[in-house]
Amino acid sequence: MTKKHRFKVDKLTRDKIPEIMRSENLEGPLRVMDEDEYLKRLQDKLLEEANEVISAKTSDEYVEELADVLEVIHALANQLGLSYQQVEEKRLQKKHERGGFSKRIYVAYIDIDADNEKISYYRDRPEDYPEIDF
Repeated sequence: MTKKHRFKVDKLTRDKIPEIMRSENLEGPLRVMDEDEYLKRLQDKLLEEANEVISAKTSDEYVEELADVLEVIHALANQLGLSYQQVEEKRLQKKHERGGFSKRIYVAYIDIDADNEKISYYRDRPEDYPEIDF
């Protein structure tokens, strides 16, 4: 008898993976998640797929991983009761109001007066915008 090996997966998988597993003689427990866990696992999947985009090296890999990110975005929107059209409309609105990313603009830091009302935005988010002594 052949020795079996077990590998931890512990993640949301695509809907046809159980069929693919069976066709490849792979075994493992499968279950349907409740809505709260599903939302959390979709969020985890978004980070996983985003990291795979970051790791991509070739044009084909970028296409593959960006398609995966879009699939997760579609699923997240659906789970949250949003349509992909709503997400796309918001994207276009924000692009119109604030621009996209095509100009490649980078901001290293900002200087802001203590009495500027916008200072609270930055002070309320020290993990994103740590204050720098100068």
